[in-house]
Amino acid sequence: MDFWNENEIELIHKFKNAETWEMFYGGKNREALIKMLREDLDRASRAGAEYVVFHVSDVSIEEGYTYKWLHTDEEVVDRSAELINLLFDGQKYEFKLLMENLNWAGLDFTRPEITKRLLKKVHYKNKGIMLDIGHLMCTNLELKSEQQAIEYVHRMLDEHDILCRYIKGIHLHQSLSGEYVKQHLCIAPDLPEDYFEKFSVGYKHILNIDTHRPVTDSGIKSVIDRINPDYLVHELAASDRNEKEQVLHIQTETLKRP
Repeated sequence: MDFWNENEIELIHKFKNAETWEMFYGGKNREALIKMLREDLDRASRAGAEYVVFHVSDVSIEEGYTYKWLHTDEEVVDRSAELINLLFDGQKYEFKLLMENLNWAGLDFTRPEITKRLLKKVHYKNKGIMLDIGHLMCTNLELKSEQQAIEYVHRMLDEHDILCRYIKGIHLHQSLSGEYVKQHLCIAPDLPEDYFEKFSVGYKHILNIDTHRPVTDSGIKSVIDRINPDYLVHELAASDRNEKEQVLHIQTETLKRP
């Protein structure tokens, strides 16, 4: 958001110097970011991708600790739609554009009016939502079990009502990290001065929030059946191929149980 808005005060606060944020964002200004993303889209088109995913979210390292957002959902959605329209208007892409929810400012799939606002502002016709189940669970710090989490997902689907027809894909995993978040909800701790070292520390913290663990409660099938997505992605964390096979087996077996 701050790079897009050319807010140098906040950029200096976060990155310390222009060289670092230019390295992070791939250039000096919006045009550099647009160029980089358009090249990615063109590459996806040449590869015959069926869909691309855009994360509609904004969060700084510090906000990942404080949960006090610098920008509102409305601001993030509006600027994201602006960027998407600059990338897609006038292009002849054939793939779907699926916009994904996260548990930060922006699209988190807890406010139907925000979801509707985003869908209305994005011009691209072949658009939809990639509903990330684990990210949605992360928006409720009171969840204690997978059963509670599944019930919560259904409540959010109920609230979105007819908007659910835009859900074309699911990222399937679970995160029950509310207690961890509440224990670490504070002013950001002392972090390294170097941005990329600070990013590494913050990323480890985020992995304790957004855990990407396999779902083990077969009740999740009711969510999948209700949505009937075109795409079901087992988005699971693992340190190596062997662990990846193990967690994938756990989740696929869950979907086989009654």
